[in-house]
Amino acid sequence: METGQRIEVEFESNEKDFQRVLLWYHWKRMSLEFGLMIIIGIVLCYFLDINILDVKNNGFTTFAFIATISILFALDIYRRCFLQARKLKKIAKPSKSIFTEQGIESKTPTSSSSRDWEGYAKIYETAKDFIFFSQENVFATIPKRFFKNQGEIEALKELVNRKLGERAKLQN
Repeated sequence: METGQRIEVEFESNEKDFQRVLLWYHWKRMSLEFGLMIIIGIVLCYFLDINILDVKNNGFTTFAFIATISILFALDIYRRCFLQARKLKKIAKPSKSIFTEQGIESKTPTSSSSRDWEGYAKIYETAKDFIFFSQENVFATIPKRFFKNQGEIEALKELVNRKLGERAKLQN
């Protein structure tokens, strides 16, 4: 990115954008919870004297156990991520982000803010989004589809790499 160059991105995230980023953000915790649900289920079956590992004699029980855990897990994902995404969409406004050598300026119809690059804990790039963490658990996202072209994406990646160093978690 040339000195003085600005990258401007106008965007309005939709519910699917929020769902995608929330699932990305929470996948490790969800995997841990799924594992804990399996372990708790196995312990419960042990105390109920049901050997779910004996598929020959307890085939239906094993199937019911796996199906129940999977359904409960899917409902948990929906409750946490999908409902939160719906709430976020309700409060989201059309936004404009301007990336410069100094930092990022963000504007919505009701507010504006500016943050130096040093103010970001980390920035991640996924296949479809850039995710900007201002704190460990506070982030904003910009879907890549709102950039005018691939050149803007590459210029932003180069700028972020230069400004954040190892705090930039970008795809190659």
